[in-house]
Amino acid sequence: MTRSHRRACRCVFQGVNEMELLGNRICSICRGNTGLFGNRKLYDGRMCKSCAKKTSPHIKDIRKTTISDMKAHLAYREANKTEVAGFNASRTIGTSTRLLIDEDTSKFVISTAVDWRSENPDVISFSQVRRCTTMIKRKLSGATPSTYHYEYDFYVTFYLDLLHIDAIEIKLNLFSVPLSSKSYAEYERMQNDIRDLFQKAVAITEQ
Repeated sequence: MTRSHRRACRCVFQGVNEMELLGNRICSICRGNTGLFGNRKLYDGRMCKSCAKKTSPHIKDIRKTTISDMKAHLAYREANKTEVAGFNASRTIGTSTRLLIDEDTSKFVISTAVDWRSENPDVISFSQVRRCTTMIKRKLSGATPSTYHYEYDFYVTFYLDLLHIDAIEIKLNLFSVPLSSKSYAEYERMQNDIRDLFQKAVAITEQ
């Protein structure tokens, strides 16, 4: 290959790379600039940091989400703001991760924030819960064999019929707790309250 041919090939490849780079800079959702950091890969495109911030924290794998599905999800998230504005929490379960319940509308949100409305949490209807399960996970703690002991974490999983969100798992406790502690009994009670509440809701939905 002559020098002129090699130069021509380089120009072609550079042109392709520049086109790919420019294409990657365009957000497939809002058509704005994705920037170099914080953008997210979609199945058939790319999403800017600003659009990514609007997604639900519980959405399943974004990399497998198509542009069309992501637009539908963000439309749902925008409509969810109205749901949040009308949501009135009449009951709260949990301390770190909280389950806030609007008993008048049979809806709930999950949040770790003090100002939970500001993060636009997903407002979920009881009728959208297909199943609710609980689990207590044990782990070995301690720096030396003489101080080894077991501590426990308390989880609740909601299996949902919700756009792009199949399931949400929450951990009720911020720090692991020993079996003999008062906190163990408190978190176990919280688990049971949540499970019983949603088992009743699922039974009503299935009637």
